Amino acid sequence: MEEYAEWTILIASTFSKSVESLIMFKDTIYTMKKSDLKSPRKVMETLLNLEFYGLTDIVKALNHVYNANFKSKCVVLISDLKQTVKSTLKPHNVIEKLVKAGRRVIVITPSSYDYEERSNVERVGGKVVKISSYKDLVKILSKILKY
Repeated sequence: MEEYAEWTILIASTFSKSVESLIMFKDTIYTMKKSDLKSPRKVMETLLNLEFYGLTDIVKALNHVYNANFKSKCVVLISDLKQTVKSTLKPHNVIEKLVKAGRRVIVITPSSYDYEERSNVERVGGKVVKISSYKDLVKILSKILKY
């Protein structure tokens, strides 16, 4: 996932002015609010100082989104859907809550991801898009942000 983290850093800095907040996660969560996202350079510097490898707590990050008071109805998750921190819930459990609360959830995955979890995410109303290069990520995020 480290290669995809690099893509995410580049893309996040590019699209930072177009989103309400940017939430990065591993076993902890780091949130950048709209006011922090005004400078793509600052965003890139912040992202480069974070370490995106090791444990991944997708459930914790999605619960953070669920409990936060964000205006946006669209949640974009860039993840391989592999929950590596022990949890009683799976990512699709929280995605289902987000969908029922009126949020549109789009998960962008690399070519290697948790296939069973993908099926579960789609079953509960989330959309999953597989990418094979950072160029795909740019196209997909451009479409999502225009919607």
